[in-house]
Amino acid sequence: SRDEMMGMNNRQFMDKKNAKKVYQAFNRIYATGKSSKEFGWEITRKDGTKRSIETSISLKRNSEGEPVGFRGIIRDITEHKEAEEALRKSEEHYRLLAENVTDVIWTMDNNMQFTYISPSVTRQRGYSVEEAMALGMEKSLTPASLEVAAKVILEGLSEEEMGQKDLSKTWTVELEMCCKDGSTIWTEMEATFLRDPDGQAVGILGVARDITERKRAEVELKESEKRFEDIALSSADWIWEVDANGKYV
Repeated sequence: SRDEMMGMNNRQFMDKKNAKKVYQAFNRIYATGKSSKEFGWEITRKDGTKRSIETSISLKRNSEGEPVGFRGIIRDITEHKEAEEALRKSEEHYRLLAENVTDVIWTMDNNMQFTYISPSVTRQRGYSVEEAMALGMEKSLTPASLEVAAKVILEGLSEEEMGQKDLSKTWTVELEMCCKDGSTIWTEMEATFLRDPDGQAVGILGVARDITERKRAEVELKESEKRFEDIALSSADWIWEVDANGKYV
């Protein structure tokens, strides 16, 4: 209570580390005469729990202008500090996730300008994050794939403007992307809108997965099937296939 605190010394409600910090602050203010704003430290409550506080401290002077003590305002910022720590841990978690996945995670605004690209872009396409950001979508995709991507995004934005929003809507398209060494890779791009608290689309979140090997295998399979079909059509022999049940397929 207020009465209990009257006459107490700062050292009685803080640990040695914080007591030293406060002592140094008071000495500095006394020596310079300059007030200290938003000075943060930690106190120990009567029940033993810790609270983070922020203090503004200034010299208290008598009528002759001589320093006779200190005055200050204390504000409890415990919840604010806890929220900051929770945010820091969350950002660290997602940063580690983004830096260690092979897929490229990206965000862009509604003008189709990148606002974030994960470091995995270097492994996938050879560009640094800064280089990929500077390229933009226009120079990241082949002309044909840029046309596909722009069409999908613009259609989605148009639906939003017409009030036909679908909060769970995602798009999955295959796009050919340009690499730093001049080659291209095929990616499977999955994207969805980023929304504000009111549900309005404020950007796009996407993930690009390298499917080059899968596309190559699909092409090779089609070529193989085409060769087999050509042989079958030009051959006078009877070519056939049966399944495990002995039925012609």
